[in-house]
Amino acid sequence: MAVLPAAAFAHPELLSATPAAKSAVTRPTSIVLNFSEDLVAPLSGFDLVMTGMPGMADHKPMPIKGIVARAKGRAVTAALPRPLPTGTS
Repeated sequence: MAVLPAAAFAHPELLSATPAAKSAVTRPTSIVLNFSEDLVAPLSGFDLVMTGMPGMADHKPMPIKGIVARAKGRAVTAALPRPLPTGTS
């Protein structure tokens, strides 16, 4: 899976993510991205894209629908509509 930040006018740096990049996860129910600067809420968010599936070597990236990300201060958070499968973030 890959998380892609939405474009914005400023260039805040991603400091950390929960779940952390390349970590093993067990059915996560939320995602939190923490940045170096305050974000402009209406211009900030992310898309969640599944980039691999077990047993499917040539799987094309697949957007996961139903994610609503909200920015507040330096963080963008999203509660997932259903837990994601166990895997690597």
